[in-house]
Amino acid sequence: MQSFVGVLLAGLSLAAACGPQGLSILPGIINDPANRSLRKALLGYVTDNLCQEVQGRSVPLRLRRDDPATGRFFATACRAERSPRDQLVVTLDGHGYAWTNVTGRVGFRAAATVRYDHDFRIVEDRMYVYFRQRQTYQTRFEPTVVTGGAHGVLGAGVHATLGTTMQVAVKQLGGRILREQIAQGFTVIRESSGGVRVVFGLVEAGTQPLVPFAYRGEGLRFNDRSELHQGQRDYLGPITIERAEQQLHMDARLEGAAAVDVLLVPQSVVKPWLAAYEGQPRATPPPAAVPIDDVLPASRNSGVWRRAWDVPRGVYFIVLDHTIAAGRTSLPQARLDDRAALVSYAVRVVEP
Repeated sequence: MQSFVGVLLAGLSLAAACGPQGLSILPGIINDPANRSLRKALLGYVTDNLCQEVQGRSVPLRLRRDDPATGRFFATACRAERSPRDQLVVTLDGHGYAWTNVTGRVGFRAAATVRYDHDFRIVEDRMYVYFRQRQTYQTRFEPTVVTGGAHGVLGAGVHATLGTTMQVAVKQLGGRILREQIAQGFTVIRESSGGVRVVFGLVEAGTQPLVPFAYRGEGLRFNDRSELHQGQRDYLGPITIERAEQQLHMDARLEGAAAVDVLLVPQSVVKPWLAAYEGQPRATPPPAAVPIDDVLPASRNSGVWRRAWDVPRGVYFIVLDHTIAAGRTSLPQARLDDRAALVSYAVRVVEP
């Protein structure tokens, strides 16, 4: 399992707190972490805006910082408060999914309450805001499905070694990793163009996490990589189209598999579909028709697959699907032939 659970809350806690307009409203920025007025303004903005924004985003889960995502977390409840010492106390509750080669896909619910110290550094056109865990009050990790090892040799081995079932073992291990990884804190990197990225752990000022595409700016919703093993998918979203004139653009590259499906799905359809993915062993088809059902083929000579979609106003998800339950692609039929698909993508909402 390693650290995917830790990213869950450490990455999510302030995923949007310093959003496109967030840090730009702060006056008198100077490169001094002891600047009390800036700290106060930053904390006030975070406290007032965190929960509304964080519940409108999802957080990719990955084993290490520069690894592709192998899962995702969605916040459903959030509370952010100032402590008497001007620290930030965040309580989050939510759900998600992740994949490892030992557990297979794990669906889960998780929650934590954490108190953070914060400081910042400004290098060139980027601000690095650091959130260091001060105290973790409580955590909860409850698996809703574990697809690998529940039966057969692996499940029997877990029971013989640990005296428990895979489900219970995942719960215990997930809770421990969650507490350990939260303690490592996280970094919010805000660029002058308005782009924001949240990274698990503390990123040295002046450096930038790896991204597959060069896009920056306010309209950028995703710039990342996902690793999809056979029978798995990733739900990128939510993505809001506020005006009919806006277009949704996607650039992508695929390695490791012949093709994967790319489906554009309204949020109303995603909700029950995502709940089934997090709670059932087998991936299911979408519960209703989807507006876009496209195919991303394997990239040749570093070529980029590009699409521009005109869609009505609303909230959408882009679903990367590597299953036989949705879309038009097929999977190899050989047993244990797991050709993992590595998808690099940038998703933007483009103004007219």
